[in-house]
Amino acid sequence: MIVVLVDLTTKALAAHYLDGQREIELVAGTMRLVLAHNDQSALGISIGPYTWQINVALTLIALVLAGILCRPLAVIDKLSPVMLGLIAGAAAGNLYSLITSPRGVIDFVAWSPGNGHEVVFNLADVAAVLGLVLTIRAALTVTRVIIAERRVMLRR
Repeated sequence: MIVVLVDLTTKALAAHYLDGQREIELVAGTMRLVLAHNDQSALGISIGPYTWQINVALTLIALVLAGILCRPLAVIDKLSPVMLGLIAGAAAGNLYSLITSPRGVIDFVAWSPGNGHEVVFNLADVAAVLGLVLTIRAALTVTRVIIAERRVMLRR
């Protein structure tokens, strides 16, 4: 819920203060605040004529899976609720934006790694990436538990 509130609040602030005309440079030549609308998938990638429908369906599936997996994963990995909360919050924030904005999801943080490319994202995207990093940790934890249980079974 916190991720959704922060995401939607920052998108509203970006829409109000950046208005498509104004930019705010944060780090010279590297990072700036700028209003952009993404009506495609993550990173502005189109997946065909049904991009919007596929985005909505995959987001709803992710939300359902997060709800189903939270309790069982928390038994094995105490950070799983945080991981799933970040992912679900990001999904819910961007889903709300996708459904309510005909122009697409508001992105407002522009980062240029200096290779001529630029990535524009929002705070839901940051939460999603943090959640995905924790997913790697959770997968390693689950794998360790499975291996340990298997060793115990083989000793019997």
